[in-house]
Amino acid sequence: MPPIPPAFSCAALIPDGDRRPEPPTALPPADATAGALWIALDDQTARLDIANGHIADVVSIMDRCETERAKATPASGVWPWLRR
Repeated sequence: MPPIPPAFSCAALIPDGDRRPEPPTALPPADATAGALWIALDDQTARLDIANGHIADVVSIMDRCETERAKATPASGVWPWLRR
């Protein structure tokens, strides 16, 4: 029996929010105070954390989906027939 191709796409499970890039923080003007620069850099760090979270979410979704798809797809080749 030929293998049955998967009927679903794992990529379709990725939310739109994880597909959009996280925009950078606008830097303050050159004459900004140290506090303004600190706030901008802190915001940039927060945005980097969000972007890293999106990557972790996508990898997790793809891993779980591929595992489930492998369970749902019958094994191909000679070995399944020999087990019968």
